[in-house]
Amino acid sequence: MTAAVLSSEREKGSGERLSPLELFHPDGEAAGVAVVGRGCPPVLIPRGGTDANQIGLLIIAPTSQELRQEGWLEAALDAVVPKLAVDGIVYLLASPSARATVRRRLSGHGFQEEVAVAHVPDVLTSRYLVPLDRDLAAMAFAEVVPVWPRRRRLLSRFLRVPGAPRFLGRVLPSIGVILRRDGARPLFEWLSQLTGEEDERLGVVVSGAPPESRLVVLSGGLGVKQAPIVAKVGEIASSRLDLEASILREVASSARLTGVEVPKPVDVHRLSGRSLLLEDRLAGQVAAALLASRPRAFSSVVCSIADWLDAWHRSTAVVRPLEPAELRYYVLEPAESLADELQNGEDYVTWLRDRTRDVAAAPVPLVNVHNDLTMFNVLVRQDGLGVVDWESAAVERFPLTDLTYAAVDAAAAAQRYEDRAVAFEDCFSSGGRHVGLVGRLLRNLATAVGASADVAELSFHACWLHHAANEQRDARAETERPFAAILRQVADRRDEWPGLFRE
Repeated sequence: MTAAVLSSEREKGSGERLSPLELFHPDGEAAGVAVVGRGCPPVLIPRGGTDANQIGLLIIAPTSQELRQEGWLEAALDAVVPKLAVDGIVYLLASPSARATVRRRLSGHGFQEEVAVAHVPDVLTSRYLVPLDRDLAAMAFAEVVPVWPRRRRLLSRFLRVPGAPRFLGRVLPSIGVILRRDGARPLFEWLSQLTGEEDERLGVVVSGAPPESRLVVLSGGLGVKQAPIVAKVGEIASSRLDLEASILREVASSARLTGVEVPKPVDVHRLSGRSLLLEDRLAGQVAAALLASRPRAFSSVVCSIADWLDAWHRSTAVVRPLEPAELRYYVLEPAESLADELQNGEDYVTWLRDRTRDVAAAPVPLVNVHNDLTMFNVLVRQDGLGVVDWESAAVERFPLTDLTYAAVDAAAAAQRYEDRAVAFEDCFSSGGRHVGLVGRLLRNLATAVGASADVAELSFHACWLHHAANEQRDARAETERPFAAILRQVADRRDEWPGLFRE
């Protein structure tokens, strides 16, 4: 019987895609990887070479058809288990009934279950990987993972019951199980060594959206020695994490002076084939979850964001003419790349060219921006707001883009992200439930930074061009494109928007 086994081995720093599963390994990566079965989502499989002699990560993900083949599992395990390193991990992905079968087989090879891992929202997406350690899971679902309110309350109560994490690990469908031999080094030992926390608890792994090879581990804060830590992991050949550390020190620090809390970079490390940025982790309730549970909090959340942006943008505003190259980069290039997806797209590009020429004729206020002010990046704290994930932040950009995007994202969060295009209508279409408030806040911000109505209008278009272009670059063929749908409205109804910025 032939087993479906894929093996891989990488050279360190080879620039291969990171798998979130590797971060559980004591070293933070596994030079040798083997996959048994055809049920593992591609997002969890590292890319690499072939013919690993010693396996650090063994992923077992059998399909139901494979398990029904007589002798298939035994042949597969006999082929790869002897090659698993002493500190290697087995990651089992299967249905609850199949997990029991595979666990029994692995116990015969000397493996014991160490921890179950919840995949949120599901295995195929695997945005969050939460070890079902009672204290860690309770913290994760309360503060980190955007689980909707009723489910979060149920999980919080259930996780307090003795044996509940182990029970969840056996019955829930979107679960992975880590198994290892006795005497193996601790999971996440690499993080313990970096933080100096000898009793480092397990971490929550957050997968970066493709095509970024970036992973985040949220850990600490459960003991007494260390403050909570965020560890962002990327390719060693990439300068993204060095850039993010610089942004935190320079751009984000200016925001801290105007009323919000932002992460402080601890250090940038090189970990074998990885680049790693340590930050402190902020406490607070994720605004997306708050708005899902209390849609009426929309006004208070958006007004708080607007108040902070008013202070931040005024403190960072630089008044100067925009260079033609800047206008092309911020407005015309994304419009040209998206023109084929718009009705009368070429007409829209021509219209934008005329608008950029008008704006280029006089100095305009340019401000520091976050550039990704989703409610998942906003924390509501007792002492105000916290804002995280600053890797897209920039200086001297169009005003109003952050507030425009944040308002629509808040409206979408209040509807549990059912339809971003509807949230856009709520904020900007005549009769929309939030149009009066959002229009007033945008006009106030434009006045505060000295932006003319023409500059405010072009900021509005630049906002949606930016997010639609990012979406276009990152999207797979089957991915929904909500920002493309919003941009179609922005382009088709462009004669309506000047009224937003005039009393």
